[in-house]
Amino acid sequence: MDKQALLTLLDEKDVQQKILKLIHEDEKTEPTNDEMAHLRQQLHNHEQEKDEMSQLIEKIKSMLGLKERALEQKESENSTQSVTINQLSSKKSGLEKDLQEKLSANKTLASQLQEKLSDNATLQEKLNFYRKHFEQDLMMYEKYQSLRPQTQSALKNIFKSNDLSGFLSCGVQERNIQNFWEYIKTEMIEDRNHNDMPSLQAIFSFFFERFILAFDMYERLDSKAGDRFDTKLHIKHHQSAQSSGEITAIYLQGYRNHKTNK
Repeated sequence: MDKQALLTLLDEKDVQQKILKLIHEDEKTEPTNDEMAHLRQQLHNHEQEKDEMSQLIEKIKSMLGLKERALEQKESENSTQSVTINQLSSKKSGLEKDLQEKLSANKTLASQLQEKLSDNATLQEKLNFYRKHFEQDLMMYEKYQSLRPQTQSALKNIFKSNDLSGFLSCGVQERNIQNFWEYIKTEMIEDRNHNDMPSLQAIFSFFFERFILAFDMYERLDSKAGDRFDTKLHIKHHQSAQSSGEITAIYLQGYRNHKTNK
């Protein structure tokens, strides 16, 4: 078959289809060893990628699970904190109420304290007044109460009442002043009643100062050691051997009426 005839055949559709069929059949031939090895390697790589992908997926799932648990735990903590906050809020409200009640009570106590302080200030003023005007009265009355029973019995005609008002009333009477001084003088001269003597002299001086407020013609003598002894003004002690000369000691000051000089 010459060349021209061959080309003519190639133009025919049946011939072209047969040629294409032959080409496709040729392509379905068995792959070579190299091709098989290459395919196996690709398959192995594909399996590795698949395993890695599976591991990555599991890891992601695990991470997602941890995140979910973390979120659940966070929600639980938030819920607990919410309960705690509510409890603390309730406790705070209770404490605030208690505080207000205590502040109110303290305010009441402060008011009561202020009233007491005011009352105490008033009482203190009264006490100061009584101390200024009556403290010495009470001191002298206590001295009188502390005298020995025998001494009080000897003074019963002077102090006819044993209470405070009777004591003060009797002590400033003119006759009682004279009798009281005579009693002290006699005890002094006879050297008796040493224990009660300081109290007796203090009580007499107290009443004499009150007495001369009403009877200002009387005054206490002012004799001193070294003065000349005057029988008209002075009385000697039982231990004194002389009735003249200088006075060596004063045991009891006398008093006189400066108008009559007696």
